[in-house]
Parts: sequence; structure tokens; C-alpha cells
Amino acid sequence: MKSKKNFKIYLGIDIGTSKICVLALNSYSIKPVEIISEKNFSVVKTEKDFSEQDPKIIKQITFDLINKIRKKIKFPISGIGITGQMHGMLFVDKNLKPLSNLITWQDKRSKNLIEEIQHKTKGIEFSECGCYIKPGYMGSTLYWFYKNNLVPKNIYKVCFIHDWLGACLTQHNEIFTDPTDAASSGIFNIKKMDWHWNFIEKLRIKKEIFPTIKNSGEIIGFTKEGIPVACAFGDNQASIFGSVTYNNLVADSSGSVIKTNGSNFGKTEMKTYFENNLNKLWRECIIINIGTGSQVSVILDKFVKFREGLELRPYIDGKYILVGASLNGGSIYSVLKDFFITAGKSFWKIKQENIFETMNKLASKIPFGCDGLVCEPYFFGERINEELKASFVGLDINNFTVSHFCKAILEGMIRILYNYYKSMKQNRKYIIGSGNAIKRNEVLQKIIKQTFNMELKLNLIDEEAAYGAALLSFRRDIQC
Repeated sequence: MKSKKNFKIYLGIDIGTSKICVLALNSYSIKPVEIISEKNFSVVKTEKDFSEQDPKIIKQITFDLINKIRKKIKFPISGIGITGQMHGMLFVDKNLKPLSNLITWQDKRSKNLIEEIQHKTKGIEFSECGCYIKPGYMGSTLYWFYKNNLVPKNIYKVCFIHDWLGACLTQHNEIFTDPTDAASSGIFNIKKMDWHWNFIEKLRIKKEIFPTIKNSGEIIGFTKEGIPVACAFGDNQASIFGSVTYNNLVADSSGSVIKTNGSNFGKTEMKTYFENNLNKLWRECIIINIGTGSQVSVILDKFVKFREGLELRPYIDGKYILVGASLNGGSIYSVLKDFFITAGKSFWKIKQENIFETMNKLASKIPFGCDGLVCEPYFFGERINEELKASFVGLDINNFTVSHFCKAILEGMIRILYNYYKSMKQNRKYIIGSGNAIKRNEVLQKIIKQTFNMELKLNLIDEEAAYGAALLSFRRDIQC
């Protein structure tokens, strides 16, 4: 049996758009021993089509959280993994000084340039990028800066926020990124695993400003205390890695001995597990995440041409994930909640604290299928068509009720993901569900199982992206 004295602590950092989180992972139990987070209060510009955050504030929050968690756990740190919000961009100089705010993935200033970009890059095989370029992606935002002559004169690199923070942690001025993040730019060749230089050349963007590509989790340097820092990877991939792994590594009640399929195992067995068992699990599951938006993902062994409405993204170990990402997730249930609140206040001055709980209770009374009421819940449009509108079809005197509306919206949300999954043409055995919208809503869990006709395993860990980042740092360590 592995001695309790042999455990190590790995940190996972997640730089989210609205929250920054640091998690400490115990390598012995493969469980978090501490999680702390802080609201990301770095927003500096939210005018129409603009979305910017102050990178200096993000750095300060992150470093403060690292110091706080180190004081709490009082054990040496053996490695640091990083993840964060994808698609956005930041300009820095040779000393890593920010030359711009972080332009986030929510920025839409380049929306009127997408057709121009497509025209300039006519002839490019977009399947090599894994997606079509969209507003908010590094590639389109960067083109907007060039088009408007706003690129800083003393620019050294353009990068993702968590790549910059990785460089800040390692005390050197080299910027590295990995394929999972680089692909979110829309100008990365996911088949060759390098920047799509032909694409970049057609947009007349300088090649030397792009970061050097490293493998996900590869060591990029060391902190001043000598702690190895892993190359950051995208939060979508980090969340999947954390969710799938945690759901198949089960600690006993003492949290000290790892078991899988009834067997105890230590470092050597753990290494074998990551190399063999996990690959098998990746081929069997669907991952559904529902937050503000929603995604359904499957892990693939090799490159395939993505289909309309889907994206193919690099994963770790040379694999890929096929993703159906919807703008309509938990946010659409909130739209209905806000409607009920407004109606209650307008007519009866009612205040209700636990309105989601009430909505779920009402929805649970309606059989699957809503007695003919169907909702197409495109309240926020969709990535492939932002002009899509929501609709309710099949209304009659019997289903024009609050209960039916609640159930119809939840069913519509999952039907969108199911249609994405069907278009993937993959045959999987079970679903791993992550995100609070799933974990806290039993009605939604039931709808997922009924719609997909599969077993649903709930992700039992919070902050799965930060957990995935810590876990990847740990895995790189045991593979050395």
C-alpha cells in the first residue's frame, strides 16, 4: 500500500471570464484538498460589441489566490497546471508588459469583417482549422486590429491570457501556447499542429508575433522556488479531462487509496491507467456540459473533417474532440425564471427566493414529451446562425401552463445537444454530465437520460477545468 507520506500537491489554475479559481490536488487521493476562487472583477470595457478585461488585475487576483492556497495547505507544491478562457487575445512586449487589455471571447467588434476574412482566405481548407472563424476569436480580432491600424508598434507577441500568466510565473519572457488554445484562434492548422501560416499570410498578419507551440502540459519553465509550470491548455479540454478522469477514479471513504475496478494502485499503476484504461473510457463516453451555454463532446482518436454546426478541436495525446456547442444552456432557463419574476411582481407583487426549485417541481409533473408542446429554445440565436429565434409549437388549452413551459424549455435545450450528437455519427455507451445546471437539476438529468436513452454519470467534482489542469500537471510528472 502506498504510504500517505508519499503524496504530492499540484495546483490547477483556471482563468475564467467571470471567476478565477485555484485548486490544490492531492496526488494520493486524486481529490482536491482545497479550492478557492475570486470574482474576476477586471472588466474595463463593455460598450457595444466591446468586451475587455485588465490583465494586470487578472494577474493580481491569480497570484493572490496562489499565495492564499499555499498558506492554507502548508505543503510544498510539486507542479502547476493552467487553463482559462479560450479564443481571446492580449498584446505584450518583450518584457511581458501588456500592451492592450485582454480582448475576450465575447468581443464582437470583428463581426462585420467575417465575410471579408472568408473572401481573403478563399481556397483555404477550413477543415484543417477545425472550425469557421467567428467574432471573438483571436484570428478575427487580430485582423480587426490590423485593419484599423491599432496594433501596438512595440508588440512582441499576441497570446492567450493564461499563456501570459504561465510566462509570468516562470520568470522568463518566452510565450508558449498549446494546440488546444491555438486552435481556438480560428487560424491554427489542427492537422499539422502548427499555426496556419497560409491563412495568416493571406490576412497579412506578421508571423513572428505568434507564440511557440508546445504540447499540452509540457513543462515551460519553473517558478523562482523551482516549481515546474506546465504549458496551459484550453478550458473546454481541461474540463473534459477532469470530468472523465475523476468519474473513473474512485477513492475509498478515507480518501487515501485509489481504486479502479476494485484494485488498489500506486504510481506505476496510475501511469498505466492513464496510458491504457483512460483511452478506453474516452472511446465510450459522451461529455455534456451545461453552464450559461451548453456543449456535447466526444473524444476521437484521429482527425476527421468537421460537419456543419460542429467543431473539431485538438485534445491531449494527439487526440481530438468533436464538439457541438450551443449558445443556449442554463441561460435560457434563466430567461423563463426572469419572466416569472416579472409577471409575479407586475400582477401580485410576489417575491420568491427559490424560484428555480419551484420551476423544477412543476416541470417534474409533466410526462416526457410535454403532451405535444415543443420548444425550440434559440433565445440567444446559435453559433451557426445568430438570427435564429425561439419558438413554442403545439400550444393548446391543455398545455398552456407554467409546468409545460418549464418542461418544454428543458427538453428543447437537450434536444439541441442530442441533434448535435446524432450529426457526429458516433456510437457511445454512456454520458458524463458536468456543470451545475445538470448536477443541481434532477428533472434535467432525467430528460438527458430519456432523450439520449443512455446511462448518465454525474461529474462529482466542482471546478472541473481547474481540476483537469492540476491533473495534467500531475500526469506529466508521473510520466517522466
